[in-house]
Amino acid sequence: MNKNYTPLDDFYDHIKIITKATTDLNMEAKTIVLFRAALELGAEEMGVEKAMNVLARLMTSTMSILEGDEEADFQDILEDLDISDMTKN
Repeated sequence: MNKNYTPLDDFYDHIKIITKATTDLNMEAKTIVLFRAALELGAEEMGVEKAMNVLARLMTSTMSILEGDEEADFQDILEDLDISDMTKN
């Protein structure tokens, strides 16, 4: 096992396994469910605005990676996350 393996990696792998094992939905439906769950669960702890901001940053990082930006990654989103201003809505 990679010594840098984290609980975040474990959670990511778990979600991928469940997503691939669910065969009665197409990938578009699975994507919608994953985004919906991310928004709903994120909003419970962070608030809607913060959850939307995290998703927007995730999409921006993804586009940068697709465009070949070698400095773009998802780690910055986690490092910039300020948990002190998270509020429940």
